[in-house]
Amino acid sequence: MAGAIIKDWNDAKAQAQKILGKEGELPKPRTDIETVMNAANKAIAELGTACKAFESKVDGVEDSLSKVKNAANQYDSMISGATFGLDPKKPDQKKQIADAQKILSASLQKVATAADGFTKVFADLEKTIDTLNARMKEVG
Repeated sequence: MAGAIIKDWNDAKAQAQKILGKEGELPKPRTDIETVMNAANKAIAELGTACKAFESKVDGVEDSLSKVKNAANQYDSMISGATFGLDPKKPDQKKQIADAQKILSASLQKVATAADGFTKVFADLEKTIDTLNARMKEVG
């Protein structure tokens, strides 16, 4: 409900009144159109401000999720070569090392996969916000 729409409304009222002449009068609306358009403009502007703040928060979440994935992948790489203070030459300790690596690696892969999943959700959310902003600009 940009100012151009309000101007158009006021121009339309003036043109209609001109056609009606001094003797005719426009009916008084129950609710003043310009007042509610101004209120809508204010609400839209507040939404735009909130969207910008929200976008910033989404960016922060995406950055955090990227760090989670990187940390999980880095630690998984470390674990794959770790001996955990045990001797891999001893068969029983070699098995303990392999079992610990397997358990930790599986969990870290789940962490990285979850971070990827959430990243996709937030990327979709950003696209939705971008679409909303673009549509609002198109309308007025």
